[in-house]
Amino acid sequence: MSRLAPLLVAALATLSCSRKEEVVVAAPAAPSSGAAAATPAMPPPMSGAELPPGHPPLPGSAPQAGGESAGMGMQGAPPHGAAMSGGAEAGDVSVPKATSADARTVAEVFQERAALKGKAVSVRGKVVKYNPAVMGKNWIHLRDGSGTAGKDNDVTVTSQQEAKLGEVITVQGTVTIDQDIGLGTPYPVIIQDAKVTR
Repeated sequence: MSRLAPLLVAALATLSCSRKEEVVVAAPAAPSSGAAAATPAMPPPMSGAELPPGHPPLPGSAPQAGGESAGMGMQGAPPHGAAMSGGAEAGDVSVPKATSADARTVAEVFQERAALKGKAVSVRGKVVKYNPAVMGKNWIHLRDGSGTAGKDNDVTVTSQQEAKLGEVITVQGTVTIDQDIGLGTPYPVIIQDAKVTR
C-alpha cells in the first residue's frame, strides 16, 4: 500500500498537469475561431444611400458624380455638388412664378444672384427634395421648370417651417451666395431663413 501511494500521487499530478496544459493550449484557439464565427460582419454601405448635408462618407463608399462633397452622400453635376440637387424622380415641373414684387423664378435667382445678395426674394416651386432637421434647419429643394438641369433649375432653401415632397409652395427668404457649409463645395446661391406659404 505504501508503495502504491507515491505512484498514485505521481499519476494524479501528471493527469492534473496535462489537463492544465490542455486547457492553456486549447483556450486561446477556441475563442479566436469561435469569435470570428460569432461576430457578424458589418454590412456593406447601401448603394445609392443618401446622407444629410455635412455627413462624412461611409467607409468603402464610392464617391458620387460631382466630386468629393457629393461622395459625402447627401444626393451630370449641379453647381453645388450632385448630392445637393433635388431628386431625379421630380419629372417635368411647371409652376407659375410668384406674384409679389420680389418674385423670381429659380433660374432668375441664379442669374441675378450677385445683385440679389442679402435681399429678400419670393420663389414658387415644387418641392423635389426635403431633408428635415439637418444642422437645425429644414432643407428644401425647389424647381419651377425654369433653368437648365444640372445648372440653374434647382434652388436650395433653408427654413424652420416644414414642407412635403411633391407639394407646390412659395418661399420668401434672404439670398446668400457662395455659401460653404463645410463640405468644400459652396452653394452658388441659397435662400435662407425662408417663410413657407402654400
